[in-house]
Amino acid sequence: MIQKRSLPQIFCTDVILALDIILLITAFFGFQESYVFNAEGTMPVAEGYYAFSRKIFLLDFYVFFSLFAIFLAVFLFNKRRRYIVLSLLVTVVSADLCLYTGSDLFSIKIYIFIAWIITVSVRLELKYSSVTLICGIISFVLMQFQPSILGIVDMRGNPVIKNGYDFFMIVSVLVITAAFFCMYRFIVYKWQESESTKRHLNMVMSQMTVINQELQDYAKNKGQKAAEEERLRITRDMHDSCGYVFVNIISLMQACVSSPPVDWSRTTEIFEMVRNLASQGLQETRQTLRAIRDIQSPVENNLDSLYQIKSIFQKVTGIEVILDKGNIKSDYGRTINKILIRVMQESLTNSVKHGHASLVCVYFRDDGDFLYMTVKDNGIGSKQIVKGIGFAGMEERLKPVGGEIEAGISAEGGFQLDVKIPLVQILMEEHE
Repeated sequence: MIQKRSLPQIFCTDVILALDIILLITAFFGFQESYVFNAEGTMPVAEGYYAFSRKIFLLDFYVFFSLFAIFLAVFLFNKRRRYIVLSLLVTVVSADLCLYTGSDLFSIKIYIFIAWIITVSVRLELKYSSVTLICGIISFVLMQFQPSILGIVDMRGNPVIKNGYDFFMIVSVLVITAAFFCMYRFIVYKWQESESTKRHLNMVMSQMTVINQELQDYAKNKGQKAAEEERLRITRDMHDSCGYVFVNIISLMQACVSSPPVDWSRTTEIFEMVRNLASQGLQETRQTLRAIRDIQSPVENNLDSLYQIKSIFQKVTGIEVILDKGNIKSDYGRTINKILIRVMQESLTNSVKHGHASLVCVYFRDDGDFLYMTVKDNGIGSKQIVKGIGFAGMEERLKPVGGEIEAGISAEGGFQLDVKIPLVQILMEEHE
């Protein structure tokens, strides 16, 4: 299977390689035109003008030009730090030395210098390339302006840069080239980041769709089974309790209507019995309705559903989830169960959507007064917490039960979410 190349590979490697090849071919054929094909018109006549013979002069160019081209390619493609540093040194030195023997070679040198500047600008991060480019430009300008430091005979008294304007133009060309391609690199990597974000969000949306579908299937399957069992139980309980109550009420009322008039105390006693039976029937009806309500959302009946959520999330995303329920119970009432389940779902979604995590840990603890939940991942974290829809939704769920939520950076550097719920809410719900 052919792997799709990334934008930096295309625009910061392939395109730059093509530019380097064009610039180096131009420099090479420029040298050939000036010193090989038209040798008689370019070689000076005065004896002793060159310190080297023609053969050594040409050999000097070919050797150092070859070294420059080879190590520039090594610098562009190699990722090992020691090879990058070595290739940087070799390319700078060879760029200075391959043409130092000629006084009229700047039109050839400029192509080599620009090839080096372009490659460094797009290959290194700005914090490294800025220092490297400054040192390289100083070296190139110095070798053009003061070549005598290397013992170049023909330029000791006749440097190519004759005035400040020439110096300014040369430096400007090199600096502008460096600035342009540093910006070029920045744009390419921002483009890549944008494309990566889009692909990641599309992947997350697809994964969340699958997760939600599987959770719905799980709830549906569990709900059908639970509904069938509960339907039988509720029918039996209603027949045994509510049916008994209403039959007794009807019997008492019929007895009261068909009996001859009795004293008021006897009537009061009958009505008191009817009232007690009606109250008992109302309580049984409320319990039945509560049971029916729980059937409608079987996933939230107890916290055992957390393991199913973990299993589905791991299978779909490939992200490892560690779930430690600690000493908590399986059921804290429908309200708190639902809060914990929804907070876990939202936290897992954030870990894959924003944090790019590969491991998520979820911990629970019950100290008798408060219920604690902590979610941590090994993702990129966030220096500034932005309350999006998901985070605001978690806050809204916790507010009615007096819960608190805090988000921040964990000690390991990833994202961390802490939830605290007072358990007095459970007593209130049971009382209701």
